[in-house]
Amino acid sequence: ISYFSNLIRDQVISNWKQPSSAKKGITAEILITLVPTGEIIQVKLSKTSGNQAFDNSALNAVQKMSKFEDLEMGRKLFDNHFRKFTLVFNPEI
Repeated sequence: ISYFSNLIRDQVISNWKQPSSAKKGITAEILITLVPTGEIIQVKLSKTSGNQAFDNSALNAVQKMSKFEDLEMGRKLFDNHFRKFTLVFNPEI
């Protein structure tokens, strides 16, 4: 699970442009729904950080991607952990 979680995180982080208004200690949670091919079918803010620019930057980072690469895994692992999952964004200050 951690291998695929890190793979997804790294792909999203490469698209993320953290706003200058981000403060240490805030987090935004993005709910992502995938199909087994890694294609993203839904992206939704599930928990706001209270900072709209930060929330939008997190949403945009995921929305820039149409699919995650290299997610070849067993169907049970996918269904149990990656069909719907939450990605947590926090500032790296």
